[in-house]
Amino acid sequence: MQSISDPISNVFCALECLLVYVYPKRRRSADAVAKLNAKFDRVISKKREELQNGIFSNKPDNEKDLVTLMLEAGMQEDISITNEELRVIYIIFIVIKRTLLILIIFCTA
Repeated sequence: MQSISDPISNVFCALECLLVYVYPKRRRSADAVAKLNAKFDRVISKKREELQNGIFSNKPDNEKDLVTLMLEAGMQEDISITNEELRVIYIIFIVIKRTLLILIIFCTA
């Protein structure tokens, strides 16, 4: 999170490809993002495999997670959903959830 508020990264965002090699803090941030993306990709691949094996066929929708529901919807409508699309949607939901929790805490305090 510290790289978001870093002035060098924000001012020179057009030079992102160079900052990764020159600026150590930016390199660590890029490595952390790559590691997180790899984890998301592993989870999505596992969910795709479980769906193909029929593990979730007997479970009701309220017991399935967001990734499984999106993959099932894509399979039913013959839409190919990429890992990147799923990752972005999942991150958006995480950010929204966190923001709503902060708002609830702020409003009830």
